[in-house]
Amino acid sequence: MRPPVLSPCPPSLQPRACRHRRRPWTLGLCALLAGAPWVAGAQVTGTQAAAPPASSALAPPPAPEASPPASSAPAPAAAAPEAGPASPWSQAWSAWPAQAQRIATAPWGEDRQTVARAALGVAGLVLLDKPLTRAWQQHVEKPLQGFHLPEAPGPLRHVGTGGTDGWLALGVAGTWLGGWALGDAQAERTGLAAGQAMVWSVVVSELLLKTVTGRKRPQDPWHPETDAEGAFTDDPWDFGHRRATRLPSGPMGTSMPSFHVTVWFAVAKVYADSYDSLAWPYGLLVLGLASDIQSHRHWVSDMVAGALIGTGLGAVVRPAAQASGTTRPGGGLALRLDGQGRPALAWSRAW
Repeated sequence: MRPPVLSPCPPSLQPRACRHRRRPWTLGLCALLAGAPWVAGAQVTGTQAAAPPASSALAPPPAPEASPPASSAPAPAAAAPEAGPASPWSQAWSAWPAQAQRIATAPWGEDRQTVARAALGVAGLVLLDKPLTRAWQQHVEKPLQGFHLPEAPGPLRHVGTGGTDGWLALGVAGTWLGGWALGDAQAERTGLAAGQAMVWSVVVSELLLKTVTGRKRPQDPWHPETDAEGAFTDDPWDFGHRRATRLPSGPMGTSMPSFHVTVWFAVAKVYADSYDSLAWPYGLLVLGLASDIQSHRHWVSDMVAGALIGTGLGAVVRPAAQASGTTRPGGGLALRLDGQGRPALAWSRAW
């Protein structure tokens, strides 16, 4: 029996594409259009069998294969998808309780030996504070008397001493915002950790320790007339004066430790550890502390205590800045080619 002749073109396309049967390219086009849906279906499912040749139309159908016996064991549960890395913001937010616990337990916790050595060193400096502070005022503050940075813009000029702490806050905020906009997770985490270091500096140095010590500031040998409130003294052991616990604080009983030094050392520690560099973080620290240095009015032991406390606070928040990953998924600023092959900057952000 003669097998049926298969048309190279489906009936639905014959009126339009197969009327020119003498042109070979029309037959190829029809075959391509007819087979495209089946090829796509085979790629999606991957289970359809190939069509039998025309000569096998009279062959008996194959016997169905016996299905294997159903197993009584339950099918294994599908593995849960792995959770992606937490965002820098959520990492910083979740780090607050652990940071508070470590700071609160520092005198008797795992850092007790370090805290004890630092306290003994500062106490030893108090014994020598009078000659050391006079030498500091004469050989450091006096030569830098006219040096000061421009005031920070807007309300930031009221932050800290001489407006330089406002520049510090602006730089920290710029680090976080730049990291968020560019998809740089390391910069974003560093900015958030530096912001945490600033907050802890206010809590520990300005609100807690200044209230506990209540120490008077040293007199300014060049401007003794500025002590109208009796907040300055020549006695380095003049502690225990009550002060109003508020922000910003006044000069009375607010000498130890130096908040200005604390916050700069805390932020510098975060940046130095995050970027494995000492030069530029501490170089900016020296520049910021040298600005308007005569308005600080601190004993040498006050500044050393602030440096030690700030370094410790920076070390506490450091793990949040050193989390894994340097780029953040979900967008950022990238250099791409537009539709005409020209380079262009593209910014995107995923939420």
